[in-house]
Amino acid sequence: MFKGFPYAAIAAALCVSIASPGVGQTPDTLVVESACASAEASEMGCLAAVEAYAASLIGLPAAEADIALGMLAATLASSSLVAGTGSPVIAAALSAIAPAVTDPAQANQIAELSAAVETGVDLPVAAVGEPVPASPS
Repeated sequence: MFKGFPYAAIAAALCVSIASPGVGQTPDTLVVESACASAEASEMGCLAAVEAYAASLIGLPAAEADIALGMLAATLASSSLVAGTGSPVIAAALSAIAPAVTDPAQANQIAELSAAVETGVDLPVAAVGEPVPASPS
């Protein structure tokens, strides 16, 4: 079973659940990715990186900060699908990101994503909706 599709759907929902003209200057997620998604990742180092990332968003409008946090959550969730990454560490990171999000629906989605990453369970893909035919017939 391809596990990436449910995560991709959640990632898309996290990134587009808030309408905004665009994210301004947001910090790079590479530091958090390397602290959380490597085989040597430790929960303490990962959580420190997530905390520093969230602190760097202070001063942005809430919607822009939520988008940046949603994008980070999507990136980390995708990283959990790579063999050799520490899914429990990534799940802890996602659990730390969720309370930093101001939109309750998005925070709930990130919390669900954390639980799915931790347990390795696929999420229902309700966000995808009904397929639209290429041409009406």
